[in-house]
Amino acid sequence: MDLIYVRTDANGSTSGYLSNFEATFDISTDLDYVTNEFEIIQVLPTDKSGLLWAENEISTIVYVDGTEYGGEISGSEINIADNTIKYTGRTWRGCLDQWIIEPPSGQDYLVVSGNLATSLRKLPMGPYITVEDTPYVGNTYQFARYVSTFEGASNLVSAAQSDLRLGIVWNSDGYGGTATLSVVQARDLRNVVEVSQDYNNKIQLTITRDGNTPKELICLGSGELKDREVIKLYADDDWNISQVPIAGAYPVAAYDFSSSENLLADGRKHFLELIHNHEQIEVTINDLDIQLSDIIGARDVLTGETVSAEITSIIWRCENFGDYQIENYEYKTRVLM
Repeated sequence: MDLIYVRTDANGSTSGYLSNFEATFDISTDLDYVTNEFEIIQVLPTDKSGLLWAENEISTIVYVDGTEYGGEISGSEINIADNTIKYTGRTWRGCLDQWIIEPPSGQDYLVVSGNLATSLRKLPMGPYITVEDTPYVGNTYQFARYVSTFEGASNLVSAAQSDLRLGIVWNSDGYGGTATLSVVQARDLRNVVEVSQDYNNKIQLTITRDGNTPKELICLGSGELKDREVIKLYADDDWNISQVPIAGAYPVAAYDFSSSENLLADGRKHFLELIHNHEQIEVTINDLDIQLSDIIGARDVLTGETVSAEITSIIWRCENFGDYQIENYEYKTRVLM
């Protein structure tokens, strides 16, 4: 895949294909593991005309056309010993995370309803992102106060329909274009893609289980001392949550929800987040067509266990040598219960 740059300074804009670089792009839908950053390493140029970024002087966006890999360079690090410069930046999802949803003047919350594209267009997004039309419609939705556009938009579409996600693709127009935000349905590829340690030598599969995930969660609400609201939640061996006490359930964890208006709902949500992190799958794949939010199957050859997981993060690494380049992809997932 070709990485294209558009560089702008006081003399105007220039563009072209980037060459002789090492790049890492991390794109993620995970609200608890927000990275959505990238870095590009090149040999240090001999003068400023070769720089891709200089604060308040030179700005550059990079993109792979027709994909989500791209973003805005926002910093640099010069290594004199190695004679290299590392550019750092925000992917398009990362750009969404730089904007805050504020309540309209005189109102407590921003509230939307109806067509999701119309609702998304009411959110701050910056200069590079546009919203594609969609047939999907949501119910009345109230945004939390002062959350990022990334978090608010993600929650808006998933609240409308549980299998809906945000998609972002750069659509070029010559050497420019826009990052088009869309509402997409998660693809269920479990009958198509099952990865395991014996898949082939292009697959590296790591399955991790966290033995410290609590089986009992003590939720602490509002109030003081003996008058404080307390709800206890329990998870059984299949990680089903209830308020039914389970003898000997441990580890036990406590969580402070002092500002919660619905302690049971907030407690269950937090418990589910902890449980989802109990089992993680990390996959490095070189030649499979997998996208963010796709649902795949994974099988542990040793135990024979098969699990389903949603792709929540993709790390694309590219090393370009001018005449050729080497690419690979690392996937992180959220195990589906």
